[in-house]
Amino acid sequence: MASCGVVHHGRGTPIIGAYAGGPLDVYELLRNRRAIREGSDPSCEGCPYLVKREWPEPEYPVTWLGITHFNQCNIECEYCWLQWADYSPRKPGNHEPKAYEVYPIIRALIDAKLLSPRAIIDWGGGGESTLMPDFDASFELLCDYGPTQWIHTNAVRVPGRVRRAAQVRSAVRVLCSLDAGRASTYAAIKRRDHFDAVCENLKRYIRSGAYVALKYIVTDVNCQISELDEFLAFARGLRPYEVVADIDLRAPNPKPEIVEALGYLAWRCAEFKIPFQFGSTGVNHAREYDVQARMRIAWHRLRKMRAAAHV
Repeated sequence: MASCGVVHHGRGTPIIGAYAGGPLDVYELLRNRRAIREGSDPSCEGCPYLVKREWPEPEYPVTWLGITHFNQCNIECEYCWLQWADYSPRKPGNHEPKAYEVYPIIRALIDAKLLSPRAIIDWGGGGESTLMPDFDASFELLCDYGPTQWIHTNAVRVPGRVRRAAQVRSAVRVLCSLDAGRASTYAAIKRRDHFDAVCENLKRYIRSGAYVALKYIVTDVNCQISELDEFLAFARGLRPYEVVADIDLRAPNPKPEIVEALGYLAWRCAEFKIPFQFGSTGVNHAREYDVQARMRIAWHRLRKMRAAAHV
């Protein structure tokens, strides 16, 4: 149970040891957070996301709650660290922690007036968040309480409230990494053939009133212009709130073809008036490679080529 959600560049996070469910010592977490705010925790040293300023005490102690699990997923994305990392809990011989219920923790935080009704709830991690044993009950509780919920999901499964076509309000935000414009490419990346079902579920999220961010992690498998055009055609029909592009975490210094594809996505999204931004994983994992600056060069070059072709 961690007090900080940033794990990039190999930094540790202040944690409560081997928590495996049951009563949660929230006040120990708050003590860890105080150490982070004061700059006295060694885990913060060298963190690229570290911000130093005066931090006023909020009305509610908990304003951001990250709920992460690695136990279960219904696809196998080839770029996911749980598939390739030696330290993955899914590797033979590694320990995979047993899942515990999160509903009682959320209920206790609400009842003790520790969780802000304007908090950010981040359902993330390497597993599929909607497969947590008590996800639907926790999701419904939070929908009624009021905080904004970010669901990092592959959209193979949707929450019960969305399946019932009930309105979930704009306080629910969905980040889905589709990564393909065709079913064959989707299956090559994720080792499962769920492309059509995922596309339909994303439409259900939109109809329910959720904010949908459609993600595309550019790799050697899906960087071809024809593939990007198929993805963009779906995005134009879906009208997500934004398209998010990123790169494979294993290749933080991408080859020219990948950078060109990023530029193409940015350029065409601008043409189609779809908001575009970079993700917070691959591109930002090693900022020394200036991926965003290189992408902008590719973007401007593509725009000039298009303008010259229409002269």
